[in-house]
Amino acid sequence: MRKIFYTFSLLILLPILSFAATYYVDDSGSNGDGSLSNPFNNFSDALNAAQPGDVIMVLPGTYSQDINTERSGQPGQRIVIQAYDPANRPLISTGGGALSIDHSYITVDGLIFDGEFDGSDVVKISSGGDNTILRNCEIRNGTKDGIDMNEADDVLIENCEIHHMLGGSLSNQVDAHGIVATGEQT
Repeated sequence: MRKIFYTFSLLILLPILSFAATYYVDDSGSNGDGSLSNPFNNFSDALNAAQPGDVIMVLPGTYSQDINTERSGQPGQRIVIQAYDPANRPLISTGGGALSIDHSYITVDGLIFDGEFDGSDVVKISSGGDNTILRNCEIRNGTKDGIDMNEADDVLIENCEIHHMLGGSLSNQVDAHGIVATGEQT
């Protein structure tokens, strides 16, 4: 009886598990199909391809493009954007807003976001970004806020390093913050 139950459970879960895909992004010059041997060269193509439950692995390198989510994941089927090699984390350096999350059930893990002291928030999580997880990331070098959340509920920021949010000049200081949240519910 137990064997029948496990076999039946596996047959039900197998189609769900088999739909998850992994896409790869590299900072190379040519754009591929998203496979490890032929990765995308931009986040937009990877995010357009990713469906709930899929993972986008970001290979080591320096990316001068921002990340803007395209669609929501689902409970139990997040869209995950993560460093391929946590020991050699990719750097997203855009001169402003490096990450914008406008969709729910997104996880970002192990990336470095550098605002290059531009006049924008480095990371924005808007009202559509409910149930976001930002984990093991470094957010740095902004003149506004490191993370600006606006009406995004149930956001988890875990084991992230946020530093060098400096507004104004030595003689004219302007308010800059690590994390700002307005209208959120936990």
